[in-house]
Amino acid sequence: MTMTKSYNSKSDSGRSDKNDNRLNFAQKVAIEYLFVILLPDCGSVVNNTLKSPNYPEGYPDNMECEFKVPIPSGFRLKITFEYMMLPDLRNHYQCVDDYLTFRGDRKQNFGKYCGSTTGGTFMITGNYTLINFHSGNSSNMKRIGFMLRFEAVDQPADCGSVVNNTLKSPHYPEGYPHKMECNYSVPIPAGTRMKIKFQYFQMPDPYPVGNELQCLNDHLKILNEQHEYFGSYCGKATGETIFVTGNSVVIKFESRENFTSRERGFSLYSEAADLPGKKK
Repeated sequence: MTMTKSYNSKSDSGRSDKNDNRLNFAQKVAIEYLFVILLPDCGSVVNNTLKSPNYPEGYPDNMECEFKVPIPSGFRLKITFEYMMLPDLRNHYQCVDDYLTFRGDRKQNFGKYCGSTTGGTFMITGNYTLINFHSGNSSNMKRIGFMLRFEAVDQPADCGSVVNNTLKSPHYPEGYPHKMECNYSVPIPAGTRMKIKFQYFQMPDPYPVGNELQCLNDHLKILNEQHEYFGSYCGKATGETIFVTGNSVVIKFESRENFTSRERGFSLYSEAADLPGKKK
């Protein structure tokens, strides 16, 4: 637990000889531990699990906690939201009051989470991940908190990275492996938005589910660090252009374990663009 201590530094007798000084020091130590104040503890990872303070009874206001979770060499870290309820009702889940953020060891931003994300999973690569938990002053809301579970899983084929503003699927254009999960983070310069052009994009076609077409096999998701959603892509999308706002673009590529694709994959080009209505 975190402790703050206070005590009266004045001697009761006011005398300054050595014996009295030693006695006063002993008195100070005794008094010090009579006035221990216990503050909420952020906790730590126990048995590969991280819980919010006081979980599941509800966490306090005005918490700022940071956790560093190492990733074993040659592995990636699978994070599962076993339970999560961080309300942010005032801002329609823009994650202003209570939230979790995830960063990589190279300061990549892998998203900001609030609301209910129970059951969700994602992967982080690198040497470690930094997890930040923030709670605002909103004690009138019911706040249970979160429980995260960590698992080291085998590192897949190299996911690659952005080179010369271009991001390509693994092994492009020869076709990507199955059972891939790759996360990419691309910073957006301040005062701009990110323009992403699909120079080439071909994955398995979507499937009809009810009245909608959904990407149930290999797909690409594009979000920002606030977890705002800019689309899930599969099938053919060569030539499309989208714009992403925020501080960084988060791109998630997944190819299924039980589905071997013969598609070439994707090549995306990104560049900073003016915000709408901005005067040049």
